[in-house]
Amino acid sequence: MAMIKASVLLSLLSLFAFDASSAECSPQQVQSNKMNNFILFDEQPSADTPKAMVLTIKSRDGFIHSSVSAIFSRCGELIKAEFAKEKNYQTGSRVLTATYSAEINKKEYGWKTNLKFDNAMTDTDSKKRTELFSQQVEGVILLGKNGVISKSGERFEATTGNLNQIGVANTSYRFDAIGRLLSTDRRSNLRSDNAKTIYEYDASGRLLQKRSASVLDIYSYDQSGREFSLTSTATYFTIEKTVTTCHEWNELGKCILAHQRITITTPNAKSGVSSVQKHDAIIKTSITYWE
Repeated sequence: MAMIKASVLLSLLSLFAFDASSAECSPQQVQSNKMNNFILFDEQPSADTPKAMVLTIKSRDGFIHSSVSAIFSRCGELIKAEFAKEKNYQTGSRVLTATYSAEINKKEYGWKTNLKFDNAMTDTDSKKRTELFSQQVEGVILLGKNGVISKSGERFEATTGNLNQIGVANTSYRFDAIGRLLSTDRRSNLRSDNAKTIYEYDASGRLLQKRSASVLDIYSYDQSGREFSLTSTATYFTIEKTVTTCHEWNELGKCILAHQRITITTPNAKSGVSSVQKHDAIIKTSITYWE
């Protein structure tokens, strides 16, 4: 389910000289760009070519606020994307705030990425804020000879309390004979940062499942073949299950309004009784297309 206002995005487009008409985009180029957008956004390939996308997620109780904006060339190649997300976890009189921001910019070799993660704890009584974790990440995403992403690399610096860590990670991508992404394999000098993700598809080539050691995403579709729901379960020190259900689609079958139900379960080894928090959020997506 894909991605500040439309007028801002359109003004950004004027910064780039993409005068080629869609007729000048080769079928291979268009197909490669669709696959790259699938890798970068989980945006499943379709017949249309996006021009700009904006997505927002917001809950009334303040638990989550997230935004994504992206602009594309006439051939569907990602030019620039920005991501921002904040989650606030209430634990008694304390609030854990997790923030994430990222930027992707097109380069001649592929894309350059910059990411930032921060975790902080705030005592609601004293208003004291304690920084728990921060991480800065710089990376590159490289294209293969066929114009499809072939590998990526990152360098990161992380701070936890007084402990500083520097790491590097590389990700490889594996495809099947018809060009579908089968898996990604991330290898880092920090063992805890290693991850492999497997992709599974149905007979129509639609994504059914994406899974790693800690995250399982399951996709479903309605009778018209439109994206209907995504159930995501992330298991770390908590179990966070998010069920996203689409309620409105645009004329091309893309979801533009969805409801998100979030359930966070925190196990308690001492009492054996888990605590459960529930949140509701609304996802709104605006997409414009090249004519």
